[in-house]
Amino acid sequence: TAVRDDQIYAPVVDYSSDYPNARDDVVAEVTYQELKSGKIVLNGKEIPTAGLSSYAKAKEIANLLKAWIQQGDFLLAEPVRLLRTSERD
Repeated sequence: TAVRDDQIYAPVVDYSSDYPNARDDVVAEVTYQELKSGKIVLNGKEIPTAGLSSYAKAKEIANLLKAWIQQGDFLLAEPVRLLRTSERD
């Protein structure tokens, strides 16, 4: 079952004041669908949004990697060493 963009929430933070003052206040929570639309509404004001990376480029790279794996040009291997999962590992 896939999770849709309207089911994933992200916090909106005011980095102009909260970040320099070491506060972690959340102004609002919005969905990825809202963020990807190019604008969100905060306190009745329309605010433009933009991604920090290219979703289209990420899909292009993922499809290229998938093709390499399917063609045997990019080989997957067992982990060389497992990551620690607790203090006892």
